[in-house]
Amino acid sequence: MSKNEINLESGLIGLPSLKRWTLLESDTDLPLMWLQSLDNEGFRLPVSDPALFCDSFKPNVPGNALKYFTDESDIVVLIVTTIPADGGIITGNLAAPLIISASRKTGAQIIQEDSKYSMRQPIDITSWHKSQAASETKIKVAESLGSEQTDEVVVCV
Repeated sequence: MSKNEINLESGLIGLPSLKRWTLLESDTDLPLMWLQSLDNEGFRLPVSDPALFCDSFKPNVPGNALKYFTDESDIVVLIVTTIPADGGIITGNLAAPLIISASRKTGAQIIQEDSKYSMRQPIDITSWHKSQAASETKIKVAESLGSEQTDEVVVCV
């Protein structure tokens, strides 16, 4: 396993065979990163910090999953983000965040039982452009998980 490889033992919801991932930085002003599959190099997902969608978001990590983390500061949370090609509202999946151990580079996608979290939580894109905190969040995640730089432009899905 390379130092930047993240192992999601159960894969992602709907993608159980894709277990090995790496995090790539994007070259946009948006605080997005790419979760790139190492099992299928043609597949990647945009991910971001859930705080950009919901200030009070605190995922419930089941007790059996806590054994993978050294302490609370070891937990990095990312959410799959959807960017519509038609310029519509950007959304994030707060109902199934990725919970990753920064030290062990292992994690899982955890379904949140709390119905207050949406699979398509909208975000106001103007807040991203104006937020220094958004850039700092991107840097913090990159440093925690050891992302690689990419020169590619964000591709809308």
